[in-house]
Amino acid sequence: MSFFDKLFSRRKPAPVVPAPPDVAEVPPEQPVVDDDVGPATPGDRVLALMNRGRERHRCGDIDEAIAAFDEVITLVPIYGMAYFDRGTSRAARDNHAAAIADFDIAIALLPAGEEQAAAYHNRGVVHEALEHISQAVRDLRAAQAQGWTLASGELDRIRGQHGEVDASAPDVAQATALCDEARRIFATAPLVALARFKQATEFAPELQDALHGLGIVNAALRRNAEALVAFDRSLAIEPQQAGMRAEALFNRSQLLNARGDVAGAIADLEACLVLSRGDEVRFPHHDAFVAGIQSRLTRLHVRNPSKG
Repeated sequence: MSFFDKLFSRRKPAPVVPAPPDVAEVPPEQPVVDDDVGPATPGDRVLALMNRGRERHRCGDIDEAIAAFDEVITLVPIYGMAYFDRGTSRAARDNHAAAIADFDIAIALLPAGEEQAAAYHNRGVVHEALEHISQAVRDLRAAQAQGWTLASGELDRIRGQHGEVDASAPDVAQATALCDEARRIFATAPLVALARFKQATEFAPELQDALHGLGIVNAALRRNAEALVAFDRSLAIEPQQAGMRAEALFNRSQLLNARGDVAGAIADLEACLVLSRGDEVRFPHHDAFVAGIQSRLTRLHVRNPSKG
């Protein structure tokens, strides 16, 4: 079992409960490990730090809580709940910009469900504190859609103060700007890039550029299951530009091959080859790209002769 398997199977994050009046916090699920003894494994160290951070937050020692979550993120940079907890502590310090940045990453890393809904809720609360009412409503509705009941009360209160707020219409211009930012920072800040692509899908759920970007960054972070979902969603949208579809097919083929689905990888590469032959403009090094696809197909057919 890998380190990540041990980490997530031994302890799911505790249910998130409200901490009046502003944000939700996650109470510790087990006693804090004594640092003098020290956890025996890296996974134990992470759990001990998470528990310490939550306990320090509950006691009002916010700086110590943030320091504990900082260390968790250093050890496990793609652990979504660490960003959620640090964002909650930063919000308690009224460090709104840093809290939102943490909730952005938490939302991008956490799977749909209770934990992601809590992150949407908390980000919405912080946006409301900053009087970003439209974004607050968008986040709270996202939390509500995932069954987060606290969001309903928040939305009712905002409706009473501000009237009906239209935050549901797609904003392709905003989504495109987020995608552009994500591409600029991907090489130096992949997690922030992941968050920007995720935000782009919130403004325009059917924007292929955003879904394709989510697939690329997730794959780079070795989050292959999430990358496959993103490429699947991208490829399901019609109509598509041939070049973008070819890129998505090529990238998905690599993930399918890594998963052992050689037949699926071959099917994607063959479809990619047909599309790429007709789109020299999209591929500046078109001939080399086509030759690379053909070489990969040859190797895969050797592994799976039935597809030859």
